[in-house]
Amino acid sequence: MIERARALSLVFRLARELRDAWVNWPARTAALMAADLGVEPAAMQKVLEKHVRAHIDELAEVRPDFR
Repeated sequence: MIERARALSLVFRLARELRDAWVNWPARTAALMAADLGVEPAAMQKVLEKHVRAHIDELAEVRPDFR
């Protein structure tokens, strides 16, 4: 068994790491995707960031129940 506070801390840390990875993903991949599609990298990054942030906002509404 694991104590509740420890479980919450681990889940919070994991969620933060996943969020940070997704927030940084558009900057890492936009140029490659833009080249594949033949579009401007800056435009691709802007669109990717917009959609990734919207999705992260949706995911932030999920509240785990550790009762």
